[in-house]
Amino acid sequence: MANKKRDIKQDDIKFDNSEAVKHRFYFSFTARIIFNVILFITFLGLGIYFLTKSIYLKNSKIITYREKSHVDYSVCLHSNEFYEENCLPKDMKYVARLIDNINLRFNYEFDIDENEDIDFNYDIVGKLVISDKTGEKSFFEKSYNLLSNKASSLKNGKVNTINESLDINYGYYNNLANSFRAAYGVDAESKLIVYMTIKKGNSSEDKLILNNESVMYISIPLSQKAIDIELNYKDINTTSSLMSEKNVIVANPFCIVLSVVSVILAVVMMIKTMRKFPSYHNNNVYDRHVNNLLKEYDRLIGEASTMISLEGKDVIKFDKFTELLDMHDNLGLPIMHYTVTKHVKSYFYIVHDNVVYLHVVKAVDLEM
Repeated sequence: MANKKRDIKQDDIKFDNSEAVKHRFYFSFTARIIFNVILFITFLGLGIYFLTKSIYLKNSKIITYREKSHVDYSVCLHSNEFYEENCLPKDMKYVARLIDNINLRFNYEFDIDENEDIDFNYDIVGKLVISDKTGEKSFFEKSYNLLSNKASSLKNGKVNTINESLDINYGYYNNLANSFRAAYGVDAESKLIVYMTIKKGNSSEDKLILNNESVMYISIPLSQKAIDIELNYKDINTTSSLMSEKNVIVANPFCIVLSVVSVILAVVMMIKTMRKFPSYHNNNVYDRHVNNLLKEYDRLIGEASTMISLEGKDVIKFDKFTELLDMHDNLGLPIMHYTVTKHVKSYFYIVHDNVVYLHVVKAVDLEM
């Protein structure tokens, strides 16, 4: 490749003290990697430190609670000449025509391992069901609110008990069932199912994940022969384990900001470190610049296998590679290339007598 030749004037030449060139310190590739890693660890550590100072994390925990219930009842009779008692206890057979009302008593007990604040809301609903003989298909269903939205609470305690009692007018519901059968001439089974549903909610900081609903019920047959009346009921008897939710409380917003800034700086240092490895060299400004010079002026440049000794020589530095090219044209001497530090620093130079004409390529200069 032909280059236009021009004369180098004395004013164009910059003299450098050889000792300054020789002893001026630059980070090596390994030193830069270590320095960046130290900065990355430092900023990441600061980010974690400020984060721990800025928030309070309340750990989750396993808590066990138990629910027990009991449904009791007694059957109160109309005045009659056979029974001396006004009311009969449960688990007997009863004559339907003698029943006045049925007294239901619901008992529910909640027991938890640790003191908590828990709110309870409960309802009692009666559901009249008229179905076919198999009980699989219903002819008629209707619900009656017997007790609505009553509340109970557990305040910093472990045990809460709910007791509710109510009277069921057996004759009223039995007459409804009998009237339906008579009006439509269907052969049906009838019953009144009384449900007590208890809903639970936690109001403490632990935010316990509770089984929301618990249900107990009793089934009262209707429109039955006198000797067939018998009550079925279901109690609650469960033990459950639950986990309280983690609570994150921001204690210091300023520390949050410092934590975010530190983490961002850590990410920047990590990216800068990764870019220095071989897989990123194709995008390195320094490597591209040096490779372009070696490719474009390959006939003029020779590779030196050892570092040139600058001791006892006059060193003339050129800021631009083109100035070194002009010196090559004037002197007719080859330009030598030596890699001082991989991916960081290179020397391009011409040696003439006791003078070294030097152009230094540094990554730090190209990346600015």
